[in-house]
Amino acid sequence: MKTSYIIIILVLLTLSCKQKNSSTPNEPLVNETTSVDLFQKAMDAHGGEELFKKSLINFKIDETSFSLQYDDNGRADFKQIRQKDSDTHLLSYKYGLIQYRINDSLQPEESYSQRMAEISLFGLLYTFSIPFNLTTNDVIISRLPNVTIRQKEYYTLDIQFTKIPDLPEDHFLLYIDVDSNEINYVALQHDLSGSRAQFRRMINPRRTEGILFQDYILFHAKDTITTLDKLYSKYNFGDLKVARTIKFDSINVKKRF
Repeated sequence: MKTSYIIIILVLLTLSCKQKNSSTPNEPLVNETTSVDLFQKAMDAHGGEELFKKSLINFKIDETSFSLQYDDNGRADFKQIRQKDSDTHLLSYKYGLIQYRINDSLQPEESYSQRMAEISLFGLLYTFSIPFNLTTNDVIISRLPNVTIRQKEYYTLDIQFTKIPDLPEDHFLLYIDVDSNEINYVALQHDLSGSRAQFRRMINPRRTEGILFQDYILFHAKDTITTLDKLYSKYNFGDLKVARTIKFDSINVKKRF
């Protein structure tokens, strides 16, 4: 009988050791989603990376028309068209080159603000492309603790970039619905979207050809000291000010071949 007890104890000790060695300290718990998996789920919930990057997308914001597409290497081709009186104003960003034309006449760079052109075109369409444009090698994605925004729980993804000396450091916080995996709020510090930190609440979700489109309300902090990770808390207390609302109209999506 004593021998039997010893055998049972040895078996239990062996099983315990096996269970402890079956996972490493750096592995997530079984019910915990890694940052990479969560980011992929968010992309899928928004329509999928392949569909987005193989589509030509057109829409209007107020009276201004926009178009965007990405080539096979992930390089952006953006356009903005405005009608002023009888003139057509075309602002384009293609693979890093910004050009401004009036009725097909290329305008000299000194005739317009390069930074304002970058903000009104590249900044707007770059942030519109989230999360699909955050797959490049310089992107660093990490998961932060869940937060509660307006009595609902959200996953939090921290998006930063490999630091380059003398260049502004962009930073995004994506707040992802725990049920739908859709990005419902974004806090961002993006140099080419303006100098101030922004908090965006996504509204009016709808799909066109499988791609999720969301209008958004843009907020700013009332002070200059609120850090990016505290904007959601200020929003909870109604302590942010509305800057503007962006609505996407006349949406058209065509698959590129």
